[in-house]
Amino acid sequence: MLFLAVTLGFFVENQREHFIEHKREKEYIRSLITDLARDTVHANIHLRGNIQKFHGLDSLAELLFNEAPIDSAKTSRLYELSFRYARNTSFVVTNEITIQQLLSSGNVRLLRTKGVYDSLVLYQLKKALVSNTVAAYDEIFKNIMSYNENIFSVREYRKIIMNSDTSFSRISNVRYMPLLTTDRSKLIKYAESIELYRAVISTYTQNLRNVKRSAINLLVFLKKEYHLD
Repeated sequence: MLFLAVTLGFFVENQREHFIEHKREKEYIRSLITDLARDTVHANIHLRGNIQKFHGLDSLAELLFNEAPIDSAKTSRLYELSFRYARNTSFVVTNEITIQQLLSSGNVRLLRTKGVYDSLVLYQLKKALVSNTVAAYDEIFKNIMSYNENIFSVREYRKIIMNSDTSFSRISNVRYMPLLTTDRSKLIKYAESIELYRAVISTYTQNLRNVKRSAINLLVFLKKEYHLD
């Protein structure tokens, strides 16, 4: 009888621990699903921003390479394009709390469903590629900003900010907006840097697309395996 009671006690305790761990696993999965949904939204926002930047910078580089005289219409256009596309960055920030809690602690043992751990590791690797691209993105952006400071006047940029009626798609009353330099060689070097910037943005965008695709696939997989809506 004593042996039976002890055995039954162990069984009940094991069942209780199993229930608790299963509950914690579900909590982690729900948290992961929330994080992945947010990552997908953020990826969409930054994809749109970087795609617009990529095409806007193409227009800027084309205008810089153009050998047409640098008149008031051209300088105004250069100011508009540089202000909108060459003075900001668009980096995505993904949610790391839940996934790091799982991957860097003993709690990863809670993930008993086949394929979940491997999928999380693969997702982290794809996010790492985006992070690695950010370093190159930031470096070339600093170079672009240096050119901006030597070519474009802050005072003229301020006019763009203050003029709420001016937009990239509709430039009506062309104003004379002088450049700080019209040296052809400097403008060409700036254009070449813009092209390099576009190449980095292209790589970043492709990596971000892969992260978004992986997030969506992982989201669907987790909901299916854990029977969550």
